[in-house]
Amino acid sequence: MKPYTALLFDADGTLLDFEKAEEYSFFYTGREFGLDLTPEMKKTYHAINSALWEQLEEGKIQKPQLVVKRFQDLFAQYGLKADPAAFNTAYLDNLALCAARIDGALQVVKTLFKQYKLVLVTNGVSRAQHRRMEASRLAPYFDQVIVSEDAGAEKPSRRYFDYMMETCGFQDPSGLLLIGDSLTADIRGSVQYGIDCCWFNPHSKPRSGDYSPTYEIHSLEELYPLLGVEAPARTRDAVPEFYGQGCRNNCAEAMLLAFCKTHGIDLPAQAVKLLGGFGGGLSTGRTCGALCGANAVLGLVSVPNGQYGKETPELKPRTVQLVEGFQRAFGSCDCADLKTRYADCPHHCQELLKTTADLLEDILLADGVLD
Repeated sequence: MKPYTALLFDADGTLLDFEKAEEYSFFYTGREFGLDLTPEMKKTYHAINSALWEQLEEGKIQKPQLVVKRFQDLFAQYGLKADPAAFNTAYLDNLALCAARIDGALQVVKTLFKQYKLVLVTNGVSRAQHRRMEASRLAPYFDQVIVSEDAGAEKPSRRYFDYMMETCGFQDPSGLLLIGDSLTADIRGSVQYGIDCCWFNPHSKPRSGDYSPTYEIHSLEELYPLLGVEAPARTRDAVPEFYGQGCRNNCAEAMLLAFCKTHGIDLPAQAVKLLGGFGGGLSTGRTCGALCGANAVLGLVSVPNGQYGKETPELKPRTVQLVEGFQRAFGSCDCADLKTRYADCPHHCQELLKTTADLLEDILLADGVLD
């Protein structure tokens, strides 16, 4: 592996889940303007916006035109009455409020930050991108945030990369590695500039175009072996030891035991008994035992010795984040709804426990409880 001095990360589609942010902002802004926007209109907007961004990357349209024209064209197609410029301003404000991360992004960034200088390289509106990075809890790990609006040019333009090199004080592009999801903006721009690049391709899309990435990965965690960095221990990897065929623990017990083993917590055997009645949705098909076990972990690591939950202000928001994240991930918090999906799986709800463990650790990573 070639030694790199700095890693350049794209934002949307690589670290930030732009699809979730876009959906939230589209419909929320519509309600603010009294528009009854539909999923069909959202698909139409996405097609219009994508086509305009391609034109921007090719130098056929300017950013101030693009951000208004996308809504102007949408409103014209459906006969909607609203000011496209005002709608765009509100849309960008709402977009900045939603900072959902790509799976594993926070852990990967926190780990690589210890060994590399990290720079964010992104096309977009400066105010929105900076606000989203702050809200995502990723901003403290980046030495620089280079937004196309500030650079006066978009990726893959050479002008953008010239600006990035000068702003960051880089002299030699051969010591850099760019990680991004766009073959046109990230991979093409890197190759043309002489920067090694890693295509983040989570959906295994076929390659297209004339520019080939130096590397290709399908999850952000694949950066660890690629860069020769030791991957941190994760609770999801310990779940099979405590839950599945041949295991004696229920889902709540398994969550607690897997977390404690992963993070070196010496748990008294009697403590596990406290979760004995939480399996199978409290034995009634109600609140999922894995979610109950994860909440038990939050109490374990959040509440200082000698205090109680009511005396720990950070516990409640963490619990809310976990429950809301679980609901978004699975569509329900009830065991009766969830177990039918895993009825034919040999290890029952093991994948559900792994995803719940990821949600749990992401909350604790963001709050600095875990390294």
